[in-house]
Amino acid sequence: MLKTRVVSVGAAVLLCLPAVGSLAAEAACLPAGVPVLAKGGFVFFSNAVLQQPADAAGAAQRSERLEWIKRFRVCLTNGYENFAGRDLDGLHAAGCELFIYRWFNGFYRAELAEEPPGAEPPSYYAQFPRMIALFREIRAHPEWLLNPDSPMQGAGAAQPAYFYDYTNAAFRQFFAASIRRDLDEARYDGVFFDYIGSWALPAEVTGIWKAKHPQQTYDEAGILFLQELRKEIGSRRIFGNQAYRLVEGYYDLIDYDASESIATSYAWGKEAEIQLEGKGPQKVRDTFYRSWDGTEGLKESGRDRVAKVAGRPRVRVCDINYLQPWYVPTGGTVEAGGRHVPVFTLRTDRPAIFYSFVASTLLGGDVCASDWYAEGYGRDDVYFLDLGKTLGPSYAETQDAVARYFANGLVVLTRSNGRVVFRPDPTCLPADLAGLWDAYEGTRVHDWQGQRAVTIHPAYYPSTQSYYPSGRVYLYLR
Repeated sequence: MLKTRVVSVGAAVLLCLPAVGSLAAEAACLPAGVPVLAKGGFVFFSNAVLQQPADAAGAAQRSERLEWIKRFRVCLTNGYENFAGRDLDGLHAAGCELFIYRWFNGFYRAELAEEPPGAEPPSYYAQFPRMIALFREIRAHPEWLLNPDSPMQGAGAAQPAYFYDYTNAAFRQFFAASIRRDLDEARYDGVFFDYIGSWALPAEVTGIWKAKHPQQTYDEAGILFLQELRKEIGSRRIFGNQAYRLVEGYYDLIDYDASESIATSYAWGKEAEIQLEGKGPQKVRDTFYRSWDGTEGLKESGRDRVAKVAGRPRVRVCDINYLQPWYVPTGGTVEAGGRHVPVFTLRTDRPAIFYSFVASTLLGGDVCASDWYAEGYGRDDVYFLDLGKTLGPSYAETQDAVARYFANGLVVLTRSNGRVVFRPDPTCLPADLAGLWDAYEGTRVHDWQGQRAVTIHPAYYPSTQSYYPSGRVYLYLR
């Protein structure tokens, strides 16, 4: 269980969750009696933590990152490097599930590491000889590939790549056995398949498949492979990436499924040029917010996954919502272009963390506002609040907001960039409710008994002077 410390604030007794790191927000202080989780559900962490530190400061930072990962159950990163030794033992002792990485559709030409010995700079993939050997063995069997003579890129393939032909029984057996051996060696709990299935194939590869296998779809063959892999690895976990986009059969075989940037993203946000503390003029970008409404809004984007998960409680959707740092003024100025301009610094993007947390909670998933592109600026104790069981099958929409009710609290997402006064449905609130605790503000909702409403202000980003919708978490006080 989480260790707590007790703080007296006037007549109230508050429980404070452990601080989440020097770059994160202050630890969340909660009134006594508000339940907290022993572990968060899911974290997508930077693989920088796998690198060995160069000095004592680096060792301390790495230790802090490891302690953060240990606070979660399902722990995922990108790349072939794995934890080992005492690090792995410590993570397993903390109850973490870890996953080796594979791309479901194929491998990059660069992963064959065919450059001459001593080439500068060496390929990133050169540090993974086991993977090089795997891909060279596959490449030696042209019948195992859709495009053995011409690597292709596009869609989910950022570089020229060779794509697997899952109709080939020998290949399916070989690939499944290689994953089982690697799981045994790594002592990991399962395999993560990036871009699982047909949805991220380049159009040219899809055309090759249809011409070569007109009687069988790519996903039918992919499901056949997963069936064989399931027999090979037993109860160990299979983790997909956006399998909710695909046919039903995938969800009968996987344990977890990821979404990416369904609520927030490091890309696509507004840009500005600011004076950044210690760095001078810098071009920066706001975290991108996906609104609830619209053809590409949260409601529409989440429709398929909500429907796919229904009736499959064994599959848990894990949302990876990337973010940028939050750029805020220090209060100081510098002279630039004949005028004084404000100096900005980096802060944890709590507005984006709460927005993504609420968006995922509305859609029934576990969430991580990942700091992959803003390392150290994505941690918050909101992941450890215990909302309890859901009340009702889904979210409830009003004109200004979307809410979902739970045994211990509720979450609210605003539908505009303005101030919203939200009145919770009284039929969804406990009869003995004495007040609400605003987890974002860290305080009791003012005049709850008189107003029976909460006022939610938009998220403000001073670097671009922009407003965005807000996500709020309220806990019941009894």
